[in-house]
Amino acid sequence: ITDIRVIISVALLFMVLLIHYFNFDLAIKITLGIIILGVFQILIFFPVNMTFSLGYANSSIVFDILVFAIGVIHFATNWKILSKFYNKVVKNELTEEETMIKSREKISLFKSRFSDKSDRELNTIINNEKLLPEAINAAKEILKDRQTK
Repeated sequence: ITDIRVIISVALLFMVLLIHYFNFDLAIKITLGIIILGVFQILIFFPVNMTFSLGYANSSIVFDILVFAIGVIHFATNWKILSKFYNKVVKNELTEEETMIKSREKISLFKSRFSDKSDRELNTIINNEKLLPEAINAAKEILKDRQTK
């Protein structure tokens, strides 16, 4: 083994094997990253490479077909974990829990803004459908708190 990329590839795979025992989802994501680096031959896993290149002469992009096939299998067998990861990172979608936390933060902000308003002003806010749902909920919560005191 003379190519440093082979040594790094093997070391990364062992690292993922260790991570697998502590955090399976993280290991799946890191493995996908390692496979992507292998597809573009930044990392090398096999002594024989089956490649496909796009471009002209010295300015071409080389793809390792065998590592790409392994990547497809990896994605197919772990699609649930990887699709959640894709939605979070690429589409920037929030989980249900994160959405609830953000909503509660907005409601708290509106509650602090509306705390000095009269009951009549709060009812006006509640009846205004053009306002954010968090603002309306904050006004409702303030009125409810006032009625229970």
